[in-house]
Amino acid sequence: MLTDVFTIFPTTVARYNYKNHIDFKKNVINLLETTDDVRVDKELNSKHYFERNSKFLELDIFKDFKKFLIDSANSYCNDLMNYQSNMIITESWINQTDANFSQYMHNHGNSFISATYYVNYDSSIHSPIEFENNRHEKTQMPYLMIQPTEYNELNSLGWRMGDLSEGQLIIWPSNLEHGYKSNLGDNRISIAVNFLPEYIDNGGYKFKIGMV
Repeated sequence: MLTDVFTIFPTTVARYNYKNHIDFKKNVINLLETTDDVRVDKELNSKHYFERNSKFLELDIFKDFKKFLIDSANSYCNDLMNYQSNMIITESWINQTDANFSQYMHNHGNSFISATYYVNYDSSIHSPIEFENNRHEKTQMPYLMIQPTEYNELNSLGWRMGDLSEGQLIIWPSNLEHGYKSNLGDNRISIAVNFLPEYIDNGGYKFKIGMV
């Protein structure tokens, strides 16, 4: 007789809403129309802004949004995960992708938690973010895989955030594989952010992270 089921070692993905999204969206679109800090990939139908320079978050018009990012990251780490350290933004960039663009599964190195904020997102034409459970790839080879009759949180190999909306910030551990399938339409705009804790403290020693 089954008495208990324990879902151990869960992966935490959190969602936060930005209350000033409408004005923020207008400011971002105006910025993208005027900046020359952009890498255009015509073959992949995409543009990537501020990839080597996150200074756009220092603009006065984005001051409140930057505070929202840091407050959300601190909430994720301190309130949900019970890590006591302020988070700092190490890098951030803006992605604008069009029809037929897809993002391959990847993760972010030199980062503790990562996030995506959705500036312009239409669920009818833009693909939602997906996360991949790659634990089976990290097991000792060879391994056996049995196809389930129905996927659930106990056997899932991936998860798609189907109820995604613009104005939302999604935060997850940086080592978690993520990506998305091909867009059906143009102008999917999102902001990617990586964070590190200001202090690393394992209980035995402590050191401070600094930007160079």
